[in-house]
Amino acid sequence: ICIDGQGRVIGSEIQTSLLEKGRSCAFFQQERNFHIFYMLCYYKHEKCAPDPGEKQDTDTSDMVDMLGEKAHKYLKHAKEYNFVRPGAIEVDNEGQLYSERFRASDIDWFKRVIKSFRVSLGYTKQDTDEMMSLLTGILHMGQIEFTDEDAAKVVDSTRKDLEIVADCFGMDAKEFEEEIVLERIMMGGSLIDKTLNKVKAMSSRDAICKSVFQTIFTDIVERCNTSVCGDKDKAKGRVGVLDIFGFERMQFNSLEQICINYTNEKLHQTFINE
Repeated sequence: ICIDGQGRVIGSEIQTSLLEKGRSCAFFQQERNFHIFYMLCYYKHEKCAPDPGEKQDTDTSDMVDMLGEKAHKYLKHAKEYNFVRPGAIEVDNEGQLYSERFRASDIDWFKRVIKSFRVSLGYTKQDTDEMMSLLTGILHMGQIEFTDEDAAKVVDSTRKDLEIVADCFGMDAKEFEEEIVLERIMMGGSLIDKTLNKVKAMSSRDAICKSVFQTIFTDIVERCNTSVCGDKDKAKGRVGVLDIFGFERMQFNSLEQICINYTNEKLHQTFINE
């Protein structure tokens, strides 16, 4: 938060670090994935009234405009996607399905998100349509499976999902498949294609999901900074507001999660000691 010589707020800037992008392609239990994935699915498929006592707009008659053509065409129910299924079918401590608990608020918030993108952050309808298409592609990436052999291939029953992802990403399906299952190695001054095994092909698939999600997130932050920068260059002082992840213990912990947890603990200790 940037302030002038009289202590007045004249602008601000957002900085990011340690985006938990691994969540975009993880199979968590008793926990939701990023909210935007459920917002997409519920806006396409759920019909419900506002929660009691809440002023929510749950009218989805404008779904084609809000979702965009490709997302509207390909989106399935949240419970059908591997990456987000647990957060759609699990129940909370009171025995209520997460899907029933959050669907009205997710629909309402999705409408607010798209409108704020277009009104406050300068996104055009084409921009938001393409963003929702990329997010839909990530969901379908989680449906792609590979044969269990040294030279992995996409399982025939999931090839339709690969074609959907390619369309959502604006790529040729054959070229996209090669990006997932092939590793290019420089040998003797030439690039040699080597087919990955199943485990490495899955890692390649997940790496693409993480990269796409981070690119979307970074673009949103950049646009937010353009919107709220004000006269930050004239600032005489700054006030930092830090928002960091809490320590998380997942059913399956990755190296990335260990690094995040370790960094959180070190940051907490720094604030306590200083």
